[in-house]
This record gives sequence, structure tokens and C-alpha cells, in this order.
Amino acid sequence: MIIKQIIVQFDTDSRRGFDEHDISSALRKLVPEDKSQIDDTLKAELMAFDFAEDYQDKKTGWGTYFGPMMVWNNGDGTATESPSIKLITPEMIDYWEKRATECVNPIIIARYSGLVWDFKNKITGINPPHEICRIYTKALIDQANGDFHKYEVNTFRKLARALKLSISLNDDDLIKKCKDSLINFENRHSQDTKSSVYCTKLKQSHSFSIDYTILHFL
Repeated sequence: MIIKQIIVQFDTDSRRGFDEHDISSALRKLVPEDKSQIDDTLKAELMAFDFAEDYQDKKTGWGTYFGPMMVWNNGDGTATESPSIKLITPEMIDYWEKRATECVNPIIIARYSGLVWDFKNKITGINPPHEICRIYTKALIDQANGDFHKYEVNTFRKLARALKLSISLNDDDLIKKCKDSLINFENRHSQDTKSSVYCTKLKQSHSFSIDYTILHFL
């Protein structure tokens, strides 16, 4: 089986109930025994779906939203991270940007476009276009609206990200869509959790001006 055949199993507008790491796990079957011989395309795809979202560890992070899935101490004062930002190339950024416009499943679209938005300036010195941020934000909203999730809590995190981005874009239409999506998702999957508190605060808001401290509920 080739890379495209694996990706296409997930990249349909009706495929639900998976997450990004399910894709990387499927792709890992293609990794050769000699890992130094990994094809550039396979490396780009594996890394794309291996990054951890909403990375919280500031000591081992890169000042980005995405971070390494694993970090371990080498015992000599150094650490190994996987995947590593050091392995991202300008060509990889270009590849992800192209893939973001080719795919149809919002989980996949959001991952490619999110990586471009997060890493392009750090890797190339060029700011990503605002359109890639809108593609990213819309895909996050589409995941929630279509109940694409594998785990509900991850959708709340994605919507918090979408709301923060739409506010940074000063896009009233996207802000409203984010708020509506989060409230509707919470109504469909209501639980006695912090997410319910968050949505209650949104319901009580009568303007598009959102207190950023609310976004730190997760």
C-alpha cells in the first residue's frame, strides 16, 4: 500500500471518528527498516499527523501552538524530541500548504493548514497568508459542526483555537460562527464539565468581544 492509498481512506467528507494520530499510525507501516531511507513525502506526512496540538510545556516547546509528541532526556544535558521542529524544511511547509487545498476531510485540512499557519514564519521567514488561517479556522469549525471527533474534549480545544484565531483576524463572521458552533456542540454533547461553564459564559456574551482569559479554560 502506498502513502496516497492510506491517506485517501481517511480523506473523505463522510469519514468520522478518527484523529490525527490514527493517520500517522497507519502511515508508520510504510516506514522502512532503515529509517534513514524514509521518503521525503512519507516524512512530511508522518510529521504532520504526529505533532501534539495545544502544546503546554513551555520548557520543551518552541513558542508555537503545535509541539513534539514526545520529549526524552538523553542523560547528557540534551533532549530528543519527536517530531522535531529542526526537521521541518521550507519544502515541507510548501507541501503542507498544497495538501491543505487538495483534501476534503476537515480533520486533515485543519492539520495541514494549522501547521503552515504555525510554522511557516519560523521556518522560512515569510508570514503565511491570512487565507491559510481562514482555511484552518473554517476546518476546525466544520469538524465540530459535523461531529467528526473521536474524543469530544478535543473538539472543545479546537473550537477554542478557532475562536482565538478568528478574533486575531478581526473577522466578525468567523467569530460568530465559532461561538455558534461551540454552543451547538456543547448542547449536543452536554456534560457536567468545564466546557459547559465555558459555553454558559459565551451564551451570556452579547457582543463579539470575548475575554481572552476564557480561552484558557482547557
